[in-house]
Amino acid sequence: MDVIGLVGSPRKKGNTDLLVDQVLAGVATAGLRVQKFYLNDLRIHPCQYCNYCRKHYSCRQEDDMALLYTAIEQCRGIVVGTPTFYGDITAQTKIFIDRCYRYVEVVRHPDGRNSFPSRLPDRRLGMMVGVTGSFGPETFNKQVEVIGLLFNDLNVGFADKVLYAGTDYRPVKENQAILTLAYAKGVEFGKRILNGIFA
Repeated sequence: MDVIGLVGSPRKKGNTDLLVDQVLAGVATAGLRVQKFYLNDLRIHPCQYCNYCRKHYSCRQEDDMALLYTAIEQCRGIVVGTPTFYGDITAQTKIFIDRCYRYVEVVRHPDGRNSFPSRLPDRRLGMMVGVTGSFGPETFNKQVEVIGLLFNDLNVGFADKVLYAGTDYRPVKENQAILTLAYAKGVEFGKRILNGIFA
């Protein structure tokens, strides 16, 4: 699959899901193949921080993350969508992110600095979709930071974001402007992948 969409919301056809759909629909106009995964439907265990992946470059847990590992390694673009729960990303999204620890190398330099290069050799492009019900847009700051860390570990260039606050008062389905914006950003995202622009 060329581009995968990961929905971290437990609500299908809800705000996050609709925006991810719009982004992927835009991506598809470039002739790229898209696939969406609902994290809530998958059996994903939390990271145990056993450090097995430090030596073996794989995870010792056997669950549905194997599907996502394959999808990540084969794709050229990733769209991660999450609503806001208690001011942060959802548990479903966080468990997925934690299980991507296998993809980052921790390098200790002689001067005491640490760096965190990805173990994945091929560059990808990424986009974040975030929504919040009653919090203001400042809520997204720490979420964007965490998604940025994930994208670093997956060797993903953080290309764009679709962030929408106030869904408790005006749901995504009632806001044609944000739906149109998500679609347009998806179109541009697809073009960048097609042209090999992964920065």
